[in-house]
Amino acid sequence: MTEERLQYEIVRWWDANCERFEAEPSDLAHIPNGMMSESARRRSHALGVRPGYPDLMLCVPRGAYHAMFIELKRPGRSVAGGLSDDQRRILSRLCDLGYYTFACNSFDAAVEAITHYMENLL
Repeated sequence: MTEERLQYEIVRWWDANCERFEAEPSDLAHIPNGMMSESARRRSHALGVRPGYPDLMLCVPRGAYHAMFIELKRPGRSVAGGLSDDQRRILSRLCDLGYYTFACNSFDAAVEAITHYMENLL
C-alpha cells in the first residue's frame, strides 16, 4: 500500500463514520504538500504551502486541543525514522500551540487515534 492509498482509505473511513462523532465529512481535510511537480511546488510554496505540515487536519476541537493533525508514512516505513526534520519541527510546534498531533503508518493506527481523539478527549 502506498501512502496515498493509506490516506484515501482513512478519508473514506472518515466519510462513512464521521456522523457517529457528530462531525461532518468536511471536518477532515488534506493539506497539499507533496505529490506535485517541481514547478507546482514552487508556486504552492509562494502561496503559503510550507514544508513539513502534516497530511491531514481534523478541524474539530476536543478537550484542550484546537484540532488534530495527522502525518502519514508509507505502510512498512518507520514512523519515527521516516519523519523529516521539517516534519518533526512542525509537529512539535503544532503541539506547543495546542493541537493534537499524531504520526502513523497504518490504517488501524490512524482510525484508533482519530477515534481516541474524538471520543476520549472531550
